[in-house]
Amino acid sequence: MLPNLLKVGIESPKPSRSLIWTGILALAGLMLSANVAPAQPTLQLRFPFDDSSGTTTPSDTSGGGASVTLLMLNKSNASTNLHGVANSGVAGLTNPNRALNLSSNTTQGASGNYAGVTNANLGFGNVSSFAVTMWMKQTVAPAGTILGRMFLLGNGTNTDVGTANSIGMKWQDASHLYFYVNTVQATATFASNLPTNGWIFVAMVYDGSNVTLYEGTETTVATLVSTTATAGQTVPLPGASASLIVGNNGNRNRAFPGWIDDFRFYTGTGGTAAFVESVRLSASGPAGLAAVGTLYGMLSSGLRVRETLLPFLFLPVVAPVLLAGPLRVTARVTFPPPITVPGVIVSAVNVGRAVDGPHDAGTVTGAGLEFIVPPADR
Repeated sequence: MLPNLLKVGIESPKPSRSLIWTGILALAGLMLSANVAPAQPTLQLRFPFDDSSGTTTPSDTSGGGASVTLLMLNKSNASTNLHGVANSGVAGLTNPNRALNLSSNTTQGASGNYAGVTNANLGFGNVSSFAVTMWMKQTVAPAGTILGRMFLLGNGTNTDVGTANSIGMKWQDASHLYFYVNTVQATATFASNLPTNGWIFVAMVYDGSNVTLYEGTETTVATLVSTTATAGQTVPLPGASASLIVGNNGNRNRAFPGWIDDFRFYTGTGGTAAFVESVRLSASGPAGLAAVGTLYGMLSSGLRVRETLLPFLFLPVVAPVLLAGPLRVTARVTFPPPITVPGVIVSAVNVGRAVDGPHDAGTVTGAGLEFIVPPADR
């Protein structure tokens, strides 16, 4: 017959003082390591292209980036309106984002419209490690090898990519993109021609030793395309003459036909594949729709759950469901600041809808949502 363990005492040797301290230190180390985030590049510049009118477009400074205003110009360097309509940007099916509209450029690599500026706030100093990300949607398929330039960040004297003291990118043909740090070329080669009329996400990361290139879409993750070894590259971006051109070169004769969205420039190391993917996710909305359905179902069923359901970036998608859906709950969502997502700073936010009867409460913790049904409501 087995003894009743609730009544039978079980002796164990008293742990030594050194063993206790070892355990305490080990636990403290685990807690510390769990709360130390890996270093990431620092956002220096972001253009969301979300304003609606005029002949200029401002940078987004909410994530800590520089305040710079791009001029919208035609092939003759005269001001022109290149703002896209609402829903023309990345994830346009789920949000009203806009994009830089270069679709009036009818030929790859010819004269055409672009955005650019020389501005002292682009003077990021001697850049020895960085990351550049952007979205593009071509409306004209490439033909030949004299094609559009996507961006040129330099010191004001650069007329094209692939020159000293600059960072840039161009189309080489329908299945090759060339990225440059100074005169060093890093090639992204694709198994088939890149699509027209579909958003493409690209990223260039330089850690001081290698250039790594990534590509993704609204619905596919950013994956590594190539790695090019090139140690010791430094790009001087002096405040007096630093410049940025988007969608063309300095001579205005290598225009890109299509749309450009969410251009970002970071400095520093830490641009891992996970970091690049987080940048892609911050703009590509559709991936959050399935998670919204999961969250809706859990709230409706009155379950006690604690799951990582949605990244913070999908709050704009979740909020309308909580506010407008047929839920007899009050869902209170709180971001305890500061929480930083690349390019975004989120402050305290509360979302709720009071209803009659029992209701659920929730708090954002970690990287997800935690909803707890009070005992009386289970």
